[in-house]
Amino acid sequence: MSTSQEKIIEVLENIDNSICDDCLSEKAAVFPRQQVNAIARNLQKRRIIYRGRGICSLCGKGKITNSKLMKYSIDGFISKELEHEKNHSRTEAAKKLDEIRRNIIDVFKIIDKGSTRLGKDKYESFSTRLSRLEEDGKIDRNIASIIRMINSFRNLVVYEDYQPDSDEFQLLQKAFLIIDKWCLKFNK
Repeated sequence: MSTSQEKIIEVLENIDNSICDDCLSEKAAVFPRQQVNAIARNLQKRRIIYRGRGICSLCGKGKITNSKLMKYSIDGFISKELEHEKNHSRTEAAKKLDEIRRNIIDVFKIIDKGSTRLGKDKYESFSTRLSRLEEDGKIDRNIASIIRMINSFRNLVVYEDYQPDSDEFQLLQKAFLIIDKWCLKFNK
């Protein structure tokens, strides 16, 4: 008989996308849902799975979602499957880059609450907002530089069909870990 933790890991290993705790509870048959949350947080701390804001692939709701670590781990972001295929799936790269960018935007909203520096139209591009938050001292220069690199790669992949090579994937993976840790400070 499998433990609840084993059931959760098995479900995540067999799902290609992220899923929320509610859907993971149903799929893994682990109840109550709060037990899934506790187990998933523990698995994330141990770097066995990834948890972060996203859209659940099953119910379509924007929530904290869970996914296999293949997307973030040092061994994982360049998954063995991608290495064997030798095409480093531009679609997977675009999804991951979009996901981390959405997490960054969520953090921007948290640290920028109550700002009066926006103009009449209340819209700033991602890069403009990043520069302003850095200038205001709300984001450290080192973090801002890493965010700019991720955003530049995201734009290359999404708009120019660029496919990062293995070395670039390794660089991005390390950048993701740094930014993910930074984002977690705001999502407590």
